[in-house]
Amino acid sequence: MVKNNNARACESIEQGFILYGYQGDLYWPLTDSDNVVIVETDDDSCFMKGVEYAASGEHDRAIAYYDCAIADDPDDVVVLFYRSVAYAANEEYAKSIADLGRIIDICPKPAAAYFYRGNAYANINKHKEAIEDYDRSIVIRPDNAIAYRNRASAHEALGNTSQAQADMQKYREISGE
Repeated sequence: MVKNNNARACESIEQGFILYGYQGDLYWPLTDSDNVVIVETDDDSCFMKGVEYAASGEHDRAIAYYDCAIADDPDDVVVLFYRSVAYAANEEYAKSIADLGRIIDICPKPAAAYFYRGNAYANINKHKEAIEDYDRSIVIRPDNAIAYRNRASAHEALGNTSQAQADMQKYREISGE
């Protein structure tokens, strides 16, 4: 069973991205190792089995185990985040959006959840919603260059050329590219 520490997980989500560790091993390194939340769990927990299946690309099986873990704690933002990633990998964007929305409801400043939900919206051509979520993510984390790049793509898809160009310029300034 996962020993939930939503306060620490929410802090990591506020910083923009999440890395989770288990007994020294890192799974799904999404960004720099400064934003690490250690998840204390048993080897045979539903969560860890989900992580193992996701790491091997078996997202359907991972989702089933994340469902098991969420049954123990429906507000566990760690499991919700991992399940949202697995849903997105399966192109089940509506389900990913729902899990990310739950994280947004739980965490006070969920920059990463807004960012990933923006990506999910963009994948289903809901560019207006994607822009709104990128906006929210950027307010919390104005140094997230990729959020500017992704927002530029959403603006471009809507024909907002000047906004797209401004966001690409900001992306280049922050990223150094």
